[in-house]
Amino acid sequence: HVDSDGDGVQDCNDGCINDASKTSAGECGCGVSDVDSDGDGFPDCNDACPSHVDSDGDGVQDCNDGCINDASKTSAGECGCGVSDVDSDGDGFPDCNDACPSHVDSDGD
Repeated sequence: HVDSDGDGVQDCNDGCINDASKTSAGECGCGVSDVDSDGDGFPDCNDACPSHVDSDGDGVQDCNDGCINDASKTSAGECGCGVSDVDSDGDGFPDCNDACPSHVDSDGD
């Protein structure tokens, strides 16, 4: 009666003979946990967002947030994370790239 992984189940009845934490492959396979850290019904091995972490509190999980430390953005935009893309003078250039952010240049020069 051989029990290769020492889990108390004989190899002939154990679907994962080298994984002491499993006796069948489950969704993730032998050697990989089927734990579901965020409780969404998908084990972490098949979950694009295995935790509900939202570092900046903007309501978007970090795994889907391009600016995890900027609550006002979820993607970098033209100015990057942490810098607003606002165009104060409405000339089509965000203030971060506008030499005169409060002056409308009507003739484009």
